[in-house]
Parts: sequence; C-alpha cells; structure tokens
Amino acid sequence: MTMMTKTRRAGLVLTSALVMAGCTVGPRYQPDRMKVPEHFTEDEHPATDAEIARTNAELKDWWHRFGDAELDRLVDRAIGGNYDLQIAGQRILAERALRDSQASAWYPQIDANTTNGDSRYSLNVDNWPLRPGNPANRPGASYLSYGVSASWQIDVFGRIRRSVEAQER
Repeated sequence: MTMMTKTRRAGLVLTSALVMAGCTVGPRYQPDRMKVPEHFTEDEHPATDAEIARTNAELKDWWHRFGDAELDRLVDRAIGGNYDLQIAGQRILAERALRDSQASAWYPQIDANTTNGDSRYSLNVDNWPLRPGNPANRPGASYLSYGVSASWQIDVFGRIRRSVEAQER
C-alpha cells in the first residue's frame, strides 16, 4: 500500500468514528426547572451542618422524650403496620432493581449451557435402508454437549445510557 492509500484509509476511519460518536440516541436529559421562592428563613438564620444533624437526630425518635413505654410500643406498632410506608419502600427497591437491570447492559454477558441425551434404534419400526446392519447390534448413542458464549454490547449510540437515564426519572 502506498502512503496516500494509508492516509486516505486513516482519514476515512477517523471520519467514520467521529460521525458515529455524534449519533447518540435521544435528547440529552434536562431536569425540569422549579420555581423557587426568592427568600428563605434560613437566609436570616443560617444553620450549620452540626445543628442540622443534631436536629435530624432529635426529630427521628421524638416520642421517646415522653419516656412512655406504652407510647413507644404504639408508635412502633403504627410504623410496622403502615402498609403505605412499606409499599413506598418496596417501590423504591423495585425501581432501583429495574435501574440496575438496565445498567447491567453496560457489562459483558457470559452464558454457559450443557445438553445431554440418549437415542436408541427402535426394533419395532422397519426402516432398514436407513440403518445398515442388524439393529439388535446397534443399541443407540449418547451425546453430551457443552457451550460457553460471551458478548459485550458497546454503547456507541447511547441506547443503554438513555435507558438508564429514563429509569432514574
């Protein structure tokens, strides 16, 4: 190959790669803009991270301050019997699992399989042209097969990335 042919081939490969890199699937995700109030009460009295953490810890189990064992038992029972809260928690877990299943397409897939079986000649069917020799002397055959395959889909056009983004919304 001449130098000119090599240069043309390299230019063609580079141009093709650039064109394909620009062909992503779907628009870039833009979150909705929310209207935010102009002023907050925190602007006048800013809280430190330590104060926020302390306040959150105090509010987590606020009913314990009353020192009433019966109240503690009733609140624990109410939280345990709050099916709406449990359903919401399970939905969060389900959404995370769906997102993880979409994101798993980024990784290589490996499959393995095995097959085995036995075959025997029938002594009751007369198909002698297909079986030369005495059928009683040919009991059959056993077979065993193993297979392994691996694949990896490279996300050239952004299909996997867009499906993960859609699942995260």
